[in-house]
Amino acid sequence: MSKEDYKKKYKELKKAQEELHKGHKDSMQKLENSMRELEKLIGPSDSEISSESHQLYTDGAAEFDDDYKPINAAIGGLLKKGDEVIFSFAENIGSGRTSNEAEYLALIKGIQGCLEYEVYDINICADSKLVVNQVNGKYKLKDSKMIKLHGEVIKLCSKLKSWNISHVVREKNTEADDLSKKGLRK
Repeated sequence: MSKEDYKKKYKELKKAQEELHKGHKDSMQKLENSMRELEKLIGPSDSEISSESHQLYTDGAAEFDDDYKPINAAIGGLLKKGDEVIFSFAENIGSGRTSNEAEYLALIKGIQGCLEYEVYDINICADSKLVVNQVNGKYKLKDSKMIKLHGEVIKLCSKLKSWNISHVVREKNTEADDLSKKGLRK
């Protein structure tokens, strides 16, 4: 199925969900589970990305020497509700960190910020396909550092009421990308 087919199916399920909402708890639970699975495939629906929804955007950045050894890394991110920025961060995390570590550390910092601001329902957008797919359970983890960071993300997400993480292209993550680049200069 194409992404458009998934979106069409999602809209059909959303309508069915609204019709069944009253008095059909078992059916509702099954429907909500199916919708969550579809949301993982298509990302947050257009109806979820509204002024009522919190969006967490995160990004990590790393610089390397000529031998491709990491020499500087940074994280950036922001939580938005509609056009309003609730919080943002841009931090240098030092040398010896890979791009993937920076991506995970940005995600961890962003989720911690959500918890501090008592925001428990979030849509997470990140441009690291690896991290998104590892968090969603589609990719395996092999590196011990990544396993540890992944565990921290899952632990933090367990404190949220609801969340999803979606891969977005870099062009849709420019604010977080700019913040991570700003962190490199600190």
